[in-house]
Amino acid sequence: MKKILIFFIFLFFSIMACEKEKNKKNKLIVVLLDLSESTNKPEIRKLYVNSFVKILDKITHGDALFVAPITEKSMLEPNFIIEEKRIVPLDLSFNVNLLEKKKIERKKRDELKKKKEEIKNQVTNILINPKRKILKTDILSSLNMVDERIFRVADYKNFNKMLIIMSDMIEDSYSYNFENEDLTSEKIKSIINQRKRDGLIPNLQGVKVYVVGAQARTLKKFLQIKDFWMNYFKETGAILLEQNYSSSSPLSICE
Repeated sequence: MKKILIFFIFLFFSIMACEKEKNKKNKLIVVLLDLSESTNKPEIRKLYVNSFVKILDKITHGDALFVAPITEKSMLEPNFIIEEKRIVPLDLSFNVNLLEKKKIERKKRDELKKKKEEIKNQVTNILINPKRKILKTDILSSLNMVDERIFRVADYKNFNKMLIIMSDMIEDSYSYNFENEDLTSEKIKSIINQRKRDGLIPNLQGVKVYVVGAQARTLKKFLQIKDFWMNYFKETGAILLEQNYSSSSPLSICE
């Protein structure tokens, strides 16, 4: 009798765990990598790699992962580095017995681990051994690109959306150069208003944003650039918390 009771208790909690897993929202994670020469330093690229490993640790079955470069022509870049629309989905249907289900789950966990290792190696190789010299950093256009090509996709309507930007956050494009701009409050408003008039503010409503490796030549310039991005992402509808704009890696990355 005791053994039967234990079996049914185990069965109950297994079913509850499966239901919880089934009802949990998947994540849509988009990573933008600044591949410009200003970030092409061993310590910065190592920070990017380590942060990317942390992101992979947060990924589970059925999540979506896209990795794209930030370059001098971000809006026109044709290819993603990584384009995983659903990573190793796990079917938790009840058409098989409990033992068979556990066997499937073990197999899928192994597949997920292998897939993560493949992705890590691919991104690490691009960061550590770049095959292309990029002299400008068009962050603003990269945001329009991921808005149009990824975040608007209906398939991801019910996903938890996250955007991780690995960059010094110094916009250096054909439109703006934050290194030379005096980003006063008035200047920030002027840039945002001009992009509004041009229809260039992306819709990132509800997207959680994390910044890895923000830098500048002085503290004043760092704070100016940070102020711009805090205001700009607020305008897009995204969620960028102060603690998630980091010169290193946010502690709560992808949470």
